[in-house]
Formats: sequence, structure tokens, C-alpha cells
Amino acid sequence: MSGFDVVRAVKNVRDHHGSAPPPPRPPRAPPEKPPDPPDDGKPGPSIKIGKTAVPSKNEFVCYECGYRFTIAGKVRTLYCAKCRTILNQTDYTIDKPHDISIVTAGAVRITAEGTWAGGSLSARDVVLEGKHAGGSIKAFRRLEIAPGAEFNLANIQAEDLLIRAGAEVRADVPAKFRDIDVAGEFDGELEATGLITVHAGGHLKGKVVSKRLKVEEGGGLTAEVEIRPD
Repeated sequence: MSGFDVVRAVKNVRDHHGSAPPPPRPPRAPPEKPPDPPDDGKPGPSIKIGKTAVPSKNEFVCYECGYRFTIAGKVRTLYCAKCRTILNQTDYTIDKPHDISIVTAGAVRITAEGTWAGGSLSARDVVLEGKHAGGSIKAFRRLEIAPGAEFNLANIQAEDLLIRAGAEVRADVPAKFRDIDVAGEFDGELEATGLITVHAGGHLKGKVVSKRLKVEEGGGLTAEVEIRPD
């Protein structure tokens, strides 16, 4: 067969059967770990978790009937839950001599420049930083005594007593409360129907009668103690 015949025979095969397709490429192996996203300098989307505000609970004592109740959040008009008396819930700050009576289900703060000179003061909480020169003071819940306060504890009524760090209290007559927190110093005869806590740095002296007594590390106790559980 001549060379011309060979070329013509090959051309004839291609014209009738076509060229064989190239074999398929094998699939690429998967990466060992997912690729990192491209860093374009922009922060990614943040996930925001919503917070639900829980209204605070406030304890009140009716100054008309003495009933104790709790209200969640703030209310425009405060009613006693028992006798339905509309209660004054204003908080007062006394920063000068004052002798006009105040009755409130809120708190009263007598600053270092303030003086309770007369009249009747009845409030849920009383913070005494200044002077009690006359009249009566009654805290339906807590009396808080600050350093530098001038007062006669015999003329003050309160359910609970808190003596701040640095404050010094001398009681000439027996004093009785429910819960007592001593972060400063108390010297006298003291009775508690609940718990007496002497905090670190505090010092309790004299005679103590209580249902429960707790002295934290760093607290001082130099007193005759009588525990009456029930």
C-alpha cells in the first residue's frame, strides 16, 4: 500500500467515527478543613441577644394600718393592699433645720448639714447623717446611722438597725430591733428578735440578747451574749 493510500484510509476512519474524547479528569480530593473566609477587614455579623428587664420589687409598710406588702416596679399612685389608703411615697432629703412633720412610705435622708428639730417623722427608711435635736423619728423598716450622726437612740423607733462603718453608737437604755447590722461600733444593751450580724471591722460591746448571732471574720465581739433560739 502506498503512502497515499494510508493517509486516505486514516481520513476515512476519522470521518465515520470521529475523534475519541479525552478521558475525564479525576475528581479533586476534598480539603482537610473548610477554607477560611476571605478577610476583607470588615467585622462579621454579630449576634444580639435581647434582655428582658425584670422590674425591681419594693417593700412598703402602710403608716395607717401597719400592713407590709411588696410592689413590683414603680406605681403612680400607691395604695395599701389591705386598707386601701392612698400612701405618700415621696423620698425626702433634709439638708437644713426642719421641724415640720413628715409621713411617707418612702425614704428620708437627713444629711450631715440637716437637723430634725421637731415634729413627727415617719418613713419606710431613715438615713441619719446629721442631727436629731427634737421631735420623734420612726422608721417602719430600717434606720441607718452614718458616722458623725448626733442622736439619742431612746427617741428613735425602727424595725431594723444598720450601723455604718465608722459610726459609733452608745445606748444608755436597752434598745430592741429585729435585724441588726453592725459595721461600725455599738456599745450598750441590745436585743434582737431576728439576726445580729457583726461585719468585718465592726465591734459589738455590752450585753446582747438575740435569736441568732453572726460574727464575720474581722469583726469584734466584747459582750455578754444570750442566745434565745425560739
